[in-house]
Amino acid sequence: MSAELKLQFDTTPGLIGGIELSANGWKLAWNIADVLASLAQRIDELVQQQAERQKHAAAPEQAP
Repeated sequence: MSAELKLQFDTTPGLIGGIELSANGWKLAWNIADVLASLAQRIDELVQQQAERQKHAAAPEQAP
């Protein structure tokens, strides 16, 4: 049993340290820019959560 396999190799000058594999309508992609963007977003979320905790901790408690 033999299958014909077509391979294509392309480069994207603006993309540093990444890879994209496509086959049968599926795509798997990874690159450093996306990882750094995701990390920056997560750090921003954590900073906002910490600021909210500090804001609530500094607020005076109200009597019921």
